[in-house]
Amino acid sequence: MDGRDSALIRESNASGYHSIACIKTGSGTWNIGNYNSSGWTNYLLFSYTTDAHYSARDNSVVNIRMRDNGVVESAMWNDYAECRESQE
Repeated sequence: MDGRDSALIRESNASGYHSIACIKTGSGTWNIGNYNSSGWTNYLLFSYTTDAHYSARDNSVVNIRMRDNGVVESAMWNDYAECRESQE
């Protein structure tokens, strides 16, 4: 419960998409953050973008999001989102 007060990195006021960490891979990046808009409020978001999509700025992203109740969903995002609950 005290995690929000003792966190080393903290975003306390976000709207839209905010990434708190970005990790480079061989051909893209994984980002961890939240997207506080369009019905995605209170989700933890892991997103992956290839270097090619980033350079093209075409908004093509793979998202894995966790709801505030712990349910994990995945989505492909290319100017639209389709989310499905994980079967695992």
